[in-house]
Amino acid sequence: MGFLQSSGYFDEVIIGKKWMNQGAIEFMWDREKPVPAVPQVIVFERSLNLENMISVGEKNYLIRLKGYNEIAQWANNSAKIKK
Repeated sequence: MGFLQSSGYFDEVIIGKKWMNQGAIEFMWDREKPVPAVPQVIVFERSLNLENMISVGEKNYLIRLKGYNEIAQWANNSAKIKK
C-alpha cells in the first residue's frame, strides 16, 4: 500500500477479495446506485459531529471510477481529486 502514501491522508482504505466483502456490500451492491464493477476507486468525504453523540453526515463523493481503463486514465492524468 506504499503507493497510497504519496496521495495524502486517508481515514480508511478497503481492499477485499470476493464479491461479498464489506466494501462490495456497501459500494457495489448499494440498492440505490449499484455499480458491480472491479476494480473501483471511490473517494468521498463527510462531516463529523463530535458534540454530545458522535454522528456522521452523508457521503459527498469526490470521485468514483470503475474498471481498469477509467482508473488508468485518471492515474495517468496525475490522479487529481477536485473538491
